Amino acid sequence: MRLNLKDIVLKSKLEMAKTLYANGVSLYYISLATGLSWRVLMTELTFIASHENIRQKANAHVPKL
Repeated sequence: MRLNLKDIVLKSKLEMAKTLYANGVSLYYISLATGLSWRVLMTELTFIASHENIRQKANAHVPKL
């Protein structure tokens, strides 16, 4: 998969947003810091959170040896 500059910039902004959100920064300030719209932030953070929940549930069902 080849990423162009727009994709790389968006990915880095989303990583920054994820880190800020995990550290308790409000979405308003995350939006200001990243320049991402409220809609993009909510969509991407919801997507990331749902995938992390699925991964945690999958790991919980794996028996430890």
